[in-house]
Amino acid sequence: MSRHYIKYPIAYNIETKGLVNISDVTSENKKDLICFECKEHFNCILNHDTPHFRHKPGSNCPGNVESYLHWLTKECFKLIKEIELPEIFISNLSQADQKELKNEIDVILEQNVPDNLIFDFRKNLKKSLSKSGKYQIQKVNTEEQFKSEIGTVQVDVVAMINDKNLFIEPHYTNPIHPEKLKKLELIGTPTLSITLLPFIQKFNSKYTVNDLCNYLVSNAGKYWTFNKKETVQKLIRNYLKYIKVEISKNQEHFNIHLAKIEKLRELENEVKVLQKKISPTEKKIWQLRKEMQDLKKEMGIIDYYDI
Repeated sequence: MSRHYIKYPIAYNIETKGLVNISDVTSENKKDLICFECKEHFNCILNHDTPHFRHKPGSNCPGNVESYLHWLTKECFKLIKEIELPEIFISNLSQADQKELKNEIDVILEQNVPDNLIFDFRKNLKKSLSKSGKYQIQKVNTEEQFKSEIGTVQVDVVAMINDKNLFIEPHYTNPIHPEKLKKLELIGTPTLSITLLPFIQKFNSKYTVNDLCNYLVSNAGKYWTFNKKETVQKLIRNYLKYIKVEISKNQEHFNIHLAKIEKLRELENEVKVLQKKISPTEKKIWQLRKEMQDLKKEMGIIDYYDI
């Protein structure tokens, strides 16, 4: 799509160094509104079903919708003071950690839960290792460079929370590249991804700075791409403790179930003993019935049930 036809709902004010919604354009600030990517002045399209900014015809701006959203998101992070961090799900763990956790869970369940109850018990266990929660942001830096063992990496947003860094990587259609993710993992700082696709699907180009800030503060679109090994191990230990607590809560139910299983086995054994005792008698009865039927046929006697 030509830059001239892309609808931008928010511009950058070169005088105030702040963001301006298309709805907040005035005759005073109109001349100061630019595209942050190419620094060209925007046209303000106000008499339109969807008011918006756009580049002037013939613009050579190298940006696109994705790079615009990327820049805009980083600018919005400079405005927000808190953020809701999502749960860490079992599915967020590495394949190795998921396998380790599954093996430990299997051992606990096999030792403590009746075999035919394991499936339902496992199905009802929570899938998250931690709870979501809102945290105050002490400081935000954008586009900060960090060194790893395999090269330098630029982090989109670095938020300081509880005196510790959190890397935040917003994206629209392209998640973190595997090479960049490897560098982030080597640095060892928890990394959170935010997909902007649901936001754009909801608002299209009809959104404000406040709309985007609210989205970034909320739990929407967030998922963990990396957490420290010690953090993961602590969460795994706590999750195993949680399973043992759940087993303890269900112990009476397990005991009742085991008692019923034992009673069922006793009844099955009793039936087998009786069956063994009456088996010769049943066999004799069927032999006698056969002889009776054969004799009746010879005599021409027809029973009612034979008609």
